[in-house]
Amino acid sequence: MIKGTLRAWFAPKIRASDFQRGLEALQVPKDKPVLVHSSLSTFGFVPGGPQTMLEGIQNYLQPGMTIVLPTHSWNLVSRGLRNFDANSTPSCVGTVTQWFRQQPGVIRSLHPTHSVAAIGRGAEELVSDHDQCDTPCGSGTPYHKLLSSNGTILLLGAPLESNTCYHTLEALAGVDYLLQKEPTQFDITDSHGRSFSRAFRLHQAGIRRDLSSLYRNLQESGGISVSQVGGAKITAMDGRKLLKVGMDLLVNNPRALLDA
Repeated sequence: MIKGTLRAWFAPKIRASDFQRGLEALQVPKDKPVLVHSSLSTFGFVPGGPQTMLEGIQNYLQPGMTIVLPTHSWNLVSRGLRNFDANSTPSCVGTVTQWFRQQPGVIRSLHPTHSVAAIGRGAEELVSDHDQCDTPCGSGTPYHKLLSSNGTILLLGAPLESNTCYHTLEALAGVDYLLQKEPTQFDITDSHGRSFSRAFRLHQAGIRRDLSSLYRNLQESGGISVSQVGGAKITAMDGRKLLKVGMDLLVNNPRALLDA
């Protein structure tokens, strides 16, 4: 409690308008969806917390534009969870994502390890059929849809390694190290309480990556930009350029993203 009080007194106070100005500096397209990875604590003191960040993004984008956040639950699955409920299974990738998935109008995709939550007029189409996809992040998933539609990946105070879409590149390239050999059976419950069972092929654990070549090539292509808001960096990645750069890299060397 004392730590929180001192932070509120001395840390820079970040408003929705600060996030809005940060996105303007990055020249993020206003008419395309965004996938947001965030770490609010890196910015300083954000009165209103996640709501302030969301308002800044919504105020910048065109009205109703789709905003997507990851709501992964792979940590629970790694500990034995075999039931995924869109309404109650918690997100393991930060307090902002846990807050966001519970907000009015937000729709969550149906995948036991790599679900996303989305709001906006394109949210339903983007999250649909995630449970029917052959990989957690590959063809037909929300991640692939966002990259294909030239959406923007936003890292708001989060490190480059938070960008889940490198798994999309690996899945599309068909790398041999990505997926477990055998599928795992799950019981899935959607937001309306309807349940079904399905087997999913999941990511292999413990595979170490080195993404430096991917981001170096993306930088050279003009597909990445960086700015500052409060005490944190914010980064924007052009989805279509990331897709092209990543696929070119993996076609030439399927093990290009591995930490040798």
